[in-house]
Amino acid sequence: MPNLGDPAVPLDGSRGLGPYHFNLKAVVAIAPTENQYQPVGGRVVVKDNYIILHGSRDGDVSDFQGYQTYDRAHPIDLGNPTQEAKGFKSLLWIYGANHNFFNSIWGQDDNPFVSRVEQENIAKVYFSAIAQGILLRRSQYLNLLKDFQLSQQRGWIPNPIRLVNQYQDYQRLFIAHYEEDSVLTTPSPPVVGSIDLSNITVQELSFNQGANKNLYQQTRGLKVDWDASGRRYMININPGGLAIGKFHVLALRTGQSNDAKNLVDQLQNFTLMVSDGIRSHSVKADSIAPLLYPADINFPSGIRRSVMQTLRIPLRLFAEQGIDVRNIRQIIFLFDEPIVGTTTYRGSLYFDEIQLSH
Repeated sequence: MPNLGDPAVPLDGSRGLGPYHFNLKAVVAIAPTENQYQPVGGRVVVKDNYIILHGSRDGDVSDFQGYQTYDRAHPIDLGNPTQEAKGFKSLLWIYGANHNFFNSIWGQDDNPFVSRVEQENIAKVYFSAIAQGILLRRSQYLNLLKDFQLSQQRGWIPNPIRLVNQYQDYQRLFIAHYEEDSVLTTPSPPVVGSIDLSNITVQELSFNQGANKNLYQQTRGLKVDWDASGRRYMININPGGLAIGKFHVLALRTGQSNDAKNLVDQLQNFTLMVSDGIRSHSVKADSIAPLLYPADINFPSGIRRSVMQTLRIPLRLFAEQGIDVRNIRQIIFLFDEPIVGTTTYRGSLYFDEIQLSH
């Protein structure tokens, strides 16, 4: 039995252990750590279908280290950006859940405001959906991983519990992923076009600000700030510059920053407009999913962690209004909505991984 401090034992076969090639269907991580285990080959990159659940009041892994593991799973291949991933990934961020209530034995941990019964139920609902969808191939259950609101609409999880989810399909075409360069005025290859940010404040940045800051991820993205109605971030696409192909969903992930332009515990909103150059149609972000204010992750220290929400907008919503979705020419993020419940037109949102998806 090795002792603490002994040299690492590689599992690559060089010392009689490994490599192990298990035929995994999916990996489910419950409030995981990120740095306590350090493989000799570098940080873990999950290559299977990957699902992660984490609570905002986790007193053991309070900084949500697993968000970085999530970002590394199924990354964009910059050399072959249309390459399909080897699996999907999904994330569930649970406001008020702690580390210990995912089981029935450990005691209370770090001021949760979700009860043990409620938290165990969330785990049961999601694990059941994963088993049904992946092991029994009942694909309709995987819709829960794409939209947490299904669980509340069907009465499986109570409405007062606040949830955030992310989902990325193995088939995707990135329009803007912000990983290839720092040029803000062009979309990501192979999409051809330009980005107009002339009347809004936009910053591309690393989403890893450190464990005790607002962002603690392993990706790059945008921070968009506005202080008046009508500001916009506009992606212009050249004729033939976006191959819709088999995709039927416009998807992205977005979430509030802890900037003072947002109001504590108030929802944000914006308008997403799609145009074919002749007609346009808009949907409100809050008609797809709520954009929550960042959770207090280490009560009562006041550290706020931003975890983005995936918005998945079916292209049929635009097609039904006469938009030629095979010839999209503009995707416009229009900041024309007040902070929800107020008359204040200002805000600060993060954006990442604007894409076509299934």
